[in-house]
Amino acid sequence: DFWATWCGPCKAEIPHLAKLVEHYKNNPKIQFISVSLDSNVDSWKKMITDDAPAWPQFIADKDQHEKISKDWGIAAIPRFVMINPDGTINSADALRPSDGSLIPLLDKLLK
Repeated sequence: DFWATWCGPCKAEIPHLAKLVEHYKNNPKIQFISVSLDSNVDSWKKMITDDAPAWPQFIADKDQHEKISKDWGIAAIPRFVMINPDGTINSADALRPSDGSLIPLLDKLLK
């Protein structure tokens, strides 16, 4: 999950992502992470402190943000990426957590 605190659509996906994390919490085959592309670290820290998400949170600094955006072709957020266990990209523009077809897709991939 690539997101930012100032991004309304990103914030709208967070409750759906939280439900996915809860749904798969006992499945060691899947891991969710969020990477903030915020330039305001204090805003990110406050949101993480206030919301206390149950999955790993990271923030990209300016150089990392530029590299991620260039290397992954991220021109807009939210952007969800699915990475296979071997490190290859399954989908560089994956379904959003709010998409009802995501759980059936993940269940199929996890078999």
